[in-house]
Amino acid sequence: MTSCAASGRLSLPDSTRTEPTPYPAIPDGDVPCPDNPARRCLSDSQNGSLLRAYDAALTAANEKLHWLADFFAASTK
Repeated sequence: MTSCAASGRLSLPDSTRTEPTPYPAIPDGDVPCPDNPARRCLSDSQNGSLLRAYDAALTAANEKLHWLADFFAASTK
């Protein structure tokens, strides 16, 4: 990502600001699946933990987007 300011200068954010945010891995299930007990499904606790981990990852990604928006808005002045 680059931004060309009105002055013609090339503006580059730090590379850590544009790296993808890693998402949590889906763990192996702890409980038998209701429709196929031979398979394993996530427990309610695992689902809750996974959703919290995704929420944290999405929050971090959104914070990067907000920072980049401010960075590029400031670089056009």
